[in-house]
Amino acid sequence: MERPDRSPALRNLSALLILFMICFTNMLSAQQQNGISAAEGSPISSPASPNDYLWADSAGKRWKVSNNGGATQALSVWACPTQSGGIVYSVAPTNGSDMNTETCLSLPAIPTSGIPLLIGSSAPQWGAANLDIQGNALVSEISPNSTNLPQTNQLVVLNTVSGNSTVANAGTSSTAIVEGICMTNCNNAALVPQIARAGIAGCKFYNTTNAGDYVQSSLNTGGYCQDMGSNYPTNGRQVIGRVLGTDSGTTGHVVNIVLYAADVIATIPSSGNGTKYQTTNVVTATSGDVATYDGNGNVQDGGAALRNSLIIGICGGTVGAGTTGTAYIFWPSQTSLTTCTATNTTTSYELIMPFACTAKNLFCQAQTAGVSASKIVLYKNGTASTLSCPLGTSTSASDTTDTVSFNGSTDTWSIRAVTGQASDPMTNLRASFECQ
Repeated sequence: MERPDRSPALRNLSALLILFMICFTNMLSAQQQNGISAAEGSPISSPASPNDYLWADSAGKRWKVSNNGGATQALSVWACPTQSGGIVYSVAPTNGSDMNTETCLSLPAIPTSGIPLLIGSSAPQWGAANLDIQGNALVSEISPNSTNLPQTNQLVVLNTVSGNSTVANAGTSSTAIVEGICMTNCNNAALVPQIARAGIAGCKFYNTTNAGDYVQSSLNTGGYCQDMGSNYPTNGRQVIGRVLGTDSGTTGHVVNIVLYAADVIATIPSSGNGTKYQTTNVVTATSGDVATYDGNGNVQDGGAALRNSLIIGICGGTVGAGTTGTAYIFWPSQTSLTTCTATNTTTSYELIMPFACTAKNLFCQAQTAGVSASKIVLYKNGTASTLSCPLGTSTSASDTTDTVSFNGSTDTWSIRAVTGQASDPMTNLRASFECQ
């Protein structure tokens, strides 16, 4: 029976209190001792400003948020909780998630100079197709020379101590090869200095600088750079790089330069091209080509390296008694050094020319002369060529006019004595030619 002193409002309040206790009890049952859990479900629909939202997302298999009613984002986690240092990066999603999983790239436990991240925010960055070091340098860590420590923003050279290479401050030698510029941990025997070897680095200059000028080591102050002007140096010394900024400061001012690789040596241009060294062709990237210099000292393609060989043949004794025009093959195409009677004419008895060349300058001798039509001929692929010695009744002859080309793969050669009559009197024949 309902008490008459209770109004409808009090009755509704009681019901609300009962409902609140039920909800509070359910919430407590979902809590842990120090946290909160939630069943994964669909995203909160239509988030709106100025509210913030947090929910357990069934598609992402993780917490997601919407800040100020904005776009849905994954609530990220720190993937390097136990490492002394690390870099977080993404790998493939796990457990059916629609989000990539955070993973830790650990750094060494012992602190080291430098970190494998790039400075700045412009692309490309870590993991992109190119390595963008922007306005910085690529460095190497090399132990310092304790008696001649490398100095900050000064040039260094390699110095051998007890069988190990160290870096020392560069002197004023005109022949020493500079390895780079000391950037950090300089002037301290207890630290390993970082030496800039490529990219952009600041160097102390002996003189004023102009943007674009070439840089060499100073012959006046050890370890300093020196602006050598806008023309490529021709003094035979190492070119370190090029100036990036114009600066009228006094001796010791630091100016950025773009570094060249070590051992880039200034060359003295000549009036004509001359072979300097054999290297990979810098123009065509054809390995083994010869590099030459033009009149301005620029490297250019000099073509394939020249091969120049002297080739000989010997035919001993008296030539065979065959009829006029019989060809007797020389050693080494035949096996005998003491006879000149082999008349093998097929290419199987000839030798393959092992490289592409042009045969020329055939010189011939005989101990006993032949007759007017007697001659010695260079054969190619079993056929007489135009390169021949018309011995006749002389004991020596030559052909410095005609040439014969060989392809260096299938072409064969032999030297042969061609008789001027039956029972030609030629004896003990010798021949040589160049192939270049």
